[in-house]
Amino acid sequence: MRGIHFIPLRLLILASALIALAVTGLAADPQVEVTGISVTGSGGATVVNVSYRYLDADSDALVIGLQASADDGATWDVMPVLSLTGDTSVQATAAWTDGTLQWAAGTDWLGQFSDQMRVRVTASDSIFAGEEFVAIPAGTNAGTDPDRGEYSLSVQPYYIGKYQVTKALWDEVRNWAVENGYPDLPIGYAKGLDHPVVQINWYDAVKWCNARSDRDGLTPVYYTNQDHTTIYRTEELDLEDEWVKWSANGYRLPTEVEREYAARGGLVSKRFPWGDTITHSQANYYAGEDYGYDVSPSDGYHPYYEVGEMPYTNPVDAFTANGFGLYGMAGNVWEWNWNWHPDREGLSRLLCGGVWYRSAFFCRVVSRTWNQVSIRTDYYGFRLCSTIPPPQ
Repeated sequence: MRGIHFIPLRLLILASALIALAVTGLAADPQVEVTGISVTGSGGATVVNVSYRYLDADSDALVIGLQASADDGATWDVMPVLSLTGDTSVQATAAWTDGTLQWAAGTDWLGQFSDQMRVRVTASDSIFAGEEFVAIPAGTNAGTDPDRGEYSLSVQPYYIGKYQVTKALWDEVRNWAVENGYPDLPIGYAKGLDHPVVQINWYDAVKWCNARSDRDGLTPVYYTNQDHTTIYRTEELDLEDEWVKWSANGYRLPTEVEREYAARGGLVSKRFPWGDTITHSQANYYAGEDYGYDVSPSDGYHPYYEVGEMPYTNPVDAFTANGFGLYGMAGNVWEWNWNWHPDREGLSRLLCGGVWYRSAFFCRVVSRTWNQVSIRTDYYGFRLCSTIPPPQ
């Protein structure tokens, strides 16, 4: 179903039905159709009201979302849709069922309305359709980095998350975990369900990895002793390398080398996952003129995501993937790694990838930062890894 509806402020809304891709193994795709659009208020109080209907022959729980475009539908999910309420999580049936969404567009898009603006409704069985992990084959990436000089990275086969862990996935696992032996996992925070979860520390990320392994019937990776007899589930415990069961098929954090190798995406001797320069069209970071390789025409925070209260994060799939098919390997939020900082063992773990509030310098594939493992902030998240092929 497809239709065009003109509304105030030269805000043109395209109500387009979107049939979302199904998760592997489902008998049928969820479907959604827009049935009506109206607008109330003006200026910063503008609200877009969307009515829709949906069905899913498998009767699964569905995630309902709204995507926006500023360029007549050429690109989606670059402009933020953060202030969304209504029927965003529903239990589908085999019969068409009605739902409604309310988007505070004036909050998210104030001053950005134009006749090129479009919205569309999505429905999916999970926050992302398709495979969640990317297989990285054994290999060596060696060359001369523009900033670090000669380097050589060698890895054995492993699997790494295509996206940073979202708030939707965090909630899904946490809701199970707190009732099944993981009592102190925090709620976390995010701008939206498809944004990276933040306000989680290193201990939280590690315990969550074990909780998801437990829930999925896999062997957890992290233990409280070198005999691997007691699964790490609660409290803040400084794990030793010997307490890690690297051969387990469960989920874990990537090592420093695994993270950098994956970030390079198969390219050799490049500063960023895609080349030697960076702009706001490629990543969410704080742009400026301090570095010659920062060629973004817009300065400061990313103009699409500097809305509402901080953190100014973006949906985890908002930018183009690198050569390995991995999203967000530069910018958005720092990602916790397994490794200790080499000069601060016992105090700090490494973080990689750059962040929305720091400069292009920190988005380079060789950049690192570190912090105490108990710190929770609006700019620390994580990405999953696995030694054994995880279930997709």
